[in-house]
Amino acid sequence: METSLSLAACAILNLPPATALLSVLLDLPPGPLELLADRSVYLPSSKCLVLSDTHFGKSAAFRARGLPVPEGDTATDLGRITRLLERCGAEQLLIAGDLLHARVGCAPEVLDQLLPWLQSCSAEITLIEGNHDASCGRNPLGPDWPLVREVTLDGFHLLHDPDEESGNSEGFHLGGHLHPVARIKDGTAAGFRAPVFWWRGNQLVLPAFGSFTGGKTYSFGKGDRLFTALNDRVVELPPAIW
Repeated sequence: METSLSLAACAILNLPPATALLSVLLDLPPGPLELLADRSVYLPSSKCLVLSDTHFGKSAAFRARGLPVPEGDTATDLGRITRLLERCGAEQLLIAGDLLHARVGCAPEVLDQLLPWLQSCSAEITLIEGNHDASCGRNPLGPDWPLVREVTLDGFHLLHDPDEESGNSEGFHLGGHLHPVARIKDGTAAGFRAPVFWWRGNQLVLPAFGSFTGGKTYSFGKGDRLFTALNDRVVELPPAIW
C-alpha cells in the first residue's frame, strides 16, 4: 500500500521543505496545467478540476464478498472533491474514468451518497467512461449522468486509458487508468512507494484519486518526469531515486 512521504523524504530528495510548493504549474504545449497535492490537476484556462479513478464502491464490493472492509471511503472522497472544487474555484469537474468500481459495488449505501452529491455539485460535471464503469453494465447512475468516450478541453485530449494513444504523437493527452506508483530509494532494501503524476512525452498520467485504490510500479523511461505529494506539497522526484 502506498504511504505518504515523510519529512525525512526531504533529505532523500535533497530538497529542503521550504522549496516544496503546494502545487506545481506546468507549461505544457496546450497551455498551463497545475498539479495538485491531492492527486488531481487543475486547468486554469477553463477552470476545470480533473481527476481519475475514484473507484466508488470498491470497499462495498469487498464487503459483498465477505471481507470486513470498513465503510467511509465514499464520504471521504466526495469530501475531498468538494474541498478541491472550493479551493480552486473550479467551475467544471471532469472525472477521467472509473468513477465506479464494479457492479456488485453499486450498492444503495454507495449510490445513496454519490447521486445526491452529483446533483448538488456546484461545478458542471463530465464523466468519461473507464473499463470498470463499462463492467458495471447499464449505467447505474441513470440517464442524467451519461458517460462519454473522450473530451478535448483547452487543447488537452482527455481519455481514460492513455496507452490507447501511446503511438499518437499529435496533441497532448491526459488520462488515468494506470495507477502509477514510484518505488522510492531511501537507502534501505524496502524503500517506500508513492502515487505519482507521470509525464511521459506528450502524455500526463494521473495517479488514482480514490483513497481505497492500489497502484502499480512501472519501468519509467529516460526523459520521463515524476511528481508526487510530500506533506501536502507537490515535488518532482529526481530520477536518481527511482
